[in-house]
Amino acid sequence: ASNKPNWAPENPAFYGFIDGVTIAPLGLASYMAYKYGGGLAHNSTILALTLYGGSMICAFLTMPLVKKESSNS
Repeated sequence: ASNKPNWAPENPAFYGFIDGVTIAPLGLASYMAYKYGGGLAHNSTILALTLYGGSMICAFLTMPLVKKESSNS
């Protein structure tokens, strides 16, 4: 089992803040792709937003797995 490094912050609010800061630009980018890509009238915009949505779903589905593994260590 691995241990956390001594420089790793222990505060979960810090991790939540960092997650929000890193995910917010992705949401803005998807909005801009929708707005400037012509909405859902163009196949390229539909493909881009579908790929983005799929990656977000995969990210959210892996959260319980990561939490489960980190609680075991």
